[in-house]
Amino acid sequence: MQFLNKIEAMSRGSLILDENVNFLAPELAKRNIRSALPMPGMTDEQIAEKMAMHKLFVTNNSKHFLQLALEYEIGLIAIENLSKDPKLLANIISSAITSLGLWSVTKPFIVTFKDNKPELKHLHD
Repeated sequence: MQFLNKIEAMSRGSLILDENVNFLAPELAKRNIRSALPMPGMTDEQIAEKMAMHKLFVTNNSKHFLQLALEYEIGLIAIENLSKDPKLLANIISSAITSLGLWSVTKPFIVTFKDNKPELKHLHD
């Protein structure tokens, strides 16, 4: 029987990164968060339907996804008002996921930030 020399932990969870924030993937990976990226040219509707349904979706264009979040039960993490520094942004996102328990929220929501502090709002029709 062969054993692995390096022990790797399971990821804390996975999320989808909008195409314009894909630069966050390496920093999120360092925090044990897996990221999936849309294929180039996918529309917002295709991203929502094929990738983001019932998942966390990080975007700096949340207004385009509000209605889709309701339709496809997506948890939006809106980073429009945050620093674009990948390390700082990954820390803020990771902390928000943990402090708000986002992996276990079952209804569509949006997380926005005020002074780098997360605010959770459930979305309703």
